[in-house]
Amino acid sequence: MSFTYIGFIDGVITFEYNGQYIQNPFEVSLQAMLGEKVNSVYENENNGNLIPRYYRFEELEDVTKEEYALKAINWLKCNAKELGDCIYWEYNYDIIYNNEHIKSPWKSAYAQSYAVMALLYWYINTNENEYLNLAQKAANLLSLDLESGGVLYNKNNLYWFEEIPNKYPTHILNAHMVSLIALFFLKKYSNIEVYDNIIKSAHSSLLNNIYKYHNVLGSAYEIYSSTSVILKIQPFIKMNFFRINKEKPYFSIKNIEIISGKKDKYRKIDTIDMNAFDTGRDIYISGIDWGDLISENYRKINLNLNNPELTNIYLCFNGYTLEEKIDIKIEYKTNMKSKLKFSINNSTGEYVHLRELRDLNMSGNCLLSLNEYDLYAPLSSIYQEYHIVLLKEIEKIFKCNKIKKFRKKIEKSYKNSN
Repeated sequence: MSFTYIGFIDGVITFEYNGQYIQNPFEVSLQAMLGEKVNSVYENENNGNLIPRYYRFEELEDVTKEEYALKAINWLKCNAKELGDCIYWEYNYDIIYNNEHIKSPWKSAYAQSYAVMALLYWYINTNENEYLNLAQKAANLLSLDLESGGVLYNKNNLYWFEEIPNKYPTHILNAHMVSLIALFFLKKYSNIEVYDNIIKSAHSSLLNNIYKYHNVLGSAYEIYSSTSVILKIQPFIKMNFFRINKEKPYFSIKNIEIISGKKDKYRKIDTIDMNAFDTGRDIYISGIDWGDLISENYRKINLNLNNPELTNIYLCFNGYTLEEKIDIKIEYKTNMKSKLKFSINNSTGEYVHLRELRDLNMSGNCLLSLNEYDLYAPLSSIYQEYHIVLLKEIEKIFKCNKIKKFRKKIEKSYKNSN
């Protein structure tokens, strides 16, 4: 969500979004725990986007007597909607998400979980049972499936708390993690066994699917159905072989095939065809070092032998629909022993090493095999760091070694990609 203004209106944190003033239940919940300080991060980092933050509410100072915190908790009480034995808060603005128009009002596991934590915060600082009861009612929506008006995806043994419960949920990682954390603390303070099964199922789903949220760039935001990323392809000639043979080295590519599980996702790019450079296609090639055509329908690559890293040819994905496995097959010809290096763009436009295909013969086909998550869109540093904070909390409260290993992997990948 991008905004053009942030400040307090009637004592409640408010954003201007598309000419409309919005009070977001996620930020209002933070205000209920932080008071006026909720606005401080935007004073220094106002980049036009909501900034995700997590605080262990047990460790926050008591602000329940502060005016801004009182305004926020009253807003949560006054704006809660009812659905059976659930209460929830609505987002009162439209969004376009993954090409789907989400119309106002809509619910979110993300806001719901922060509201649960805010209400628990007020319970432990005031000892008033009203807040614990409201927290329990708010948590009930996390246990209610999408079809019944809740925010829980519950199909094929996958239990996922959905941030955007649209027609085709994408299983956003941070919403699931923060919802799991909120339920853990609610169970801790309420000691009600009814939460045991959903906590166990949601935790198990996280463990079984966490690997899908890691690639060379760090962590992924969600399970993407399509991708728009750029692969940089760089031929490297083995210079010792070049010096012995005294030939002028060349590397050329005839075509690139994209092969996945479905025939309609198959693509073949003939480099001699100028349509291969059409940026309106879902896969195309680009770069200044696609050179002249040579015999047998190959296109020569303009090599930079002194600094191969400067060679610029790209395979561009432009809204290409992903499958679980993707093979990239390249038909090439060269006169020297060589390798191909593949890099992927990160969130700042730099390229991060992805794979290498070594010891290529003089001609033939080489195959780069990828998983769908290898081609996920890059994630901003704000969300990378936010994921790490949430993973550390889950690792701590569930004493989970698998989460610890995953967190270390994404920390390493994130560090190496920046």
